[in-house]
Amino acid sequence: MYHWTDQKIRVHALYCVMALTLAGLLQREAHRAGLELSLEAIGRELSSICEVINLYAPISGKAGRFRAATTYTEPTPTSSRLAEIFRLDDCKAR
Repeated sequence: MYHWTDQKIRVHALYCVMALTLAGLLQREAHRAGLELSLEAIGRELSSICEVINLYAPISGKAGRFRAATTYTEPTPTSSRLAEIFRLDDCKAR
């Protein structure tokens, strides 16, 4: 931690407490759904979910916007289950 003022130290502590609270809630929800995973395993599984946005140029000779196509990495059974538990599909771009 490289903070010197009291206010910045307090904010850093607040962020740490919020992160630990969120991590604990995620682990509790996974446990309630029948998945016994450590926080490290939950983080590893969630970080394996990636969104890729490909931009395609307009047809040559025509003016227009780039077209975007969104794809996701192939999930593992565990990461797929975590996405279902945490309702991550609700966060996908529409």
